[in-house]
Amino acid sequence: MTFLIQPLALSSLLVTGDDRNSWLDSLLTAEVKELPSGRAIPALFLTKQGKIQAEVLVLSSPRGTEVAHTENEGLIEELDRYLVMEDAELAPGGAHFFALLGSVPDQLAAEVSGLCFEYVPLGPEGRLLWTLVDEARVLEVAAALGGVKDEVAFDSARVQVGWARAGVDFGPEDNPQEAGLEGSHVSFKKGCYLGQEVVCMQEMRGKVKRRVARLEASGPLSVGQVILNAEGQEIGKVTSASGSRGLARIKAPAYVAGTEVRVGEVSARVSPLQLGVPWDKATSPGILNA
Repeated sequence: MTFLIQPLALSSLLVTGDDRNSWLDSLLTAEVKELPSGRAIPALFLTKQGKIQAEVLVLSSPRGTEVAHTENEGLIEELDRYLVMEDAELAPGGAHFFALLGSVPDQLAAEVSGLCFEYVPLGPEGRLLWTLVDEARVLEVAAALGGVKDEVAFDSARVQVGWARAGVDFGPEDNPQEAGLEGSHVSFKKGCYLGQEVVCMQEMRGKVKRRVARLEASGPLSVGQVILNAEGQEIGKVTSASGSRGLARIKAPAYVAGTEVRVGEVSARVSPLQLGVPWDKATSPGILNA
């Protein structure tokens, strides 16, 4: 039996010191003060205006707290600006991260001295592998155990669980609600963090100008296709696609669940973006109708 393994283009930071988690909790949108064992937490680092500076994942390793981020070269300097009296230190982490999908043998993590974590965006069948072993060696070990690196298959799988990716489906011009990430990356029960006031105000207002959502069409979709409303006006574009399913950035009010749109020669229906939730489970109108 084979499984998919995909190297993730993530850079890592290592945070050490007694105050590391409480300090990170004061900056990131998710609750990371007490990191659960075996689970990586998705979060966002925002500007004061509530825009996304970086998508990150936070996990606890034997070395300390690891923060993986989506290729933001200045993140370590930006975070360091907020270190004042806290007992916390930042350093490049040097870790490697891999998405695993399917029946992954326990032997993989053991042979690369790694750890496997649950990670919401990967869905119920996925795991995140953390290791300090270099990519080539990890892929070699994975191949010997039945692992397959297939970028096309992986991209299709991530669409099927609604995993919106930074730089692909959303970017620095978006706030968490526009990126469709408030349900997975934001805690509305925790204390203050950078950009919190703006995020909470947006949540109270409800509607945004645009959102990332799912599309299910009557025919194949492709990245970059223009989305039209019933009046023939352009209201968005497809950002990720797998067969007749895709993710898209859609303007209000067409992002409301159940809206019928046109994409090229085919019709399509809008549904909510719920990271890590298989397509047939993501049926609740939820936030999109708020």
